[in-house]
Amino acid sequence: MDKKSLPPDLRDLADDEAKKEDYRTLWSLLNHPAPEERTSSFDVDDAWSELSDTLDLNATSPHADRAPRPSKARSASESSGIRREVWASAVTSVLAVVVVGALFAWWARPVTISTKAGVQEQVTLPDGSVVALNGASTLTYDRGFDRFPFIDAATRSVELRGEAYFQVEHESMPFRVKSENTVVQVLGTAFTVRALRSGGTPTTDVVLETGRVRLHVRPGQAPSGSATSVSPDPARSVVLDTPGMRSRVVGTGSPESPGEIDLKYMAAWRTGGFAARNASLNRILADLERQFGTHLRLSDDVDRTGTLTLHYARPVELEDVLRDICVIQGLSYRKTQQGFLLEPS
Repeated sequence: MDKKSLPPDLRDLADDEAKKEDYRTLWSLLNHPAPEERTSSFDVDDAWSELSDTLDLNATSPHADRAPRPSKARSASESSGIRREVWASAVTSVLAVVVVGALFAWWARPVTISTKAGVQEQVTLPDGSVVALNGASTLTYDRGFDRFPFIDAATRSVELRGEAYFQVEHESMPFRVKSENTVVQVLGTAFTVRALRSGGTPTTDVVLETGRVRLHVRPGQAPSGSATSVSPDPARSVVLDTPGMRSRVVGTGSPESPGEIDLKYMAAWRTGGFAARNASLNRILADLERQFGTHLRLSDDVDRTGTLTLHYARPVELEDVLRDICVIQGLSYRKTQQGFLLEPS
């Protein structure tokens, strides 16, 4: 039906051409009039009132007490305002979800601190514990020691690759240091952990300075020829409870029986010195590379058997250590583009 044509019911109610024209105009406006029609001089309210009286709408409508129907232009304005309010509320809600999601994502991302070879760094953990990282070392831990914001974890746990000295604050919540193949658990103490690879095999050394620690093979590491372990095995753990006690875990083997070591050998690097105790030449050069950040190489004809013991309590220069090694081993060293080369004299 043409929007400007009256439906039969309205046409029958118009008893003259003037009313038909008014009804026709009203019908056209009620069916989405064009802009130019909406701005005409036709009084929609008057026409609607007349049509309502003719149809006796006020007497028959169950909503007769309602306020007069607003014009369509006013309804569109109000609808637009409501839509803006709904849109603003939706945008605010989405932004809140995004912000909260970003906060949780940031919190869930572990904190990782790495030092380059030749660089040492002191780190204060969320509980106030202090960690001194040697060169070429990496420390990782959950932000705030919590898995989720404001939800305490069951333990304070860090992961270490390299060498570090720990001064752990006393708390009821256990403190754990995880290496590739070992877990060291304490309640409050000072100790050194050295977690490196030797010939491709993960090796972890733990030396106690004060307090008491227990170390065991890390869950998931299995001894040769056995099923994978899923929880700490008391039979494969040792306790260090005397200053200077030391133990080592090589690969998936059980911790070595505790032995003793002079603590000065473990503390030298923290004061800028250097120490090695009954160590091979390869291991000494690897330690020097981490501490001083300089590449060191042995020529193929150098004898790599035997061990050395060195100790420098005060700050020392790399070339001073190399000079002493060469004197002891009958070698010489020279500077190269990459670092230093040690070769027979």
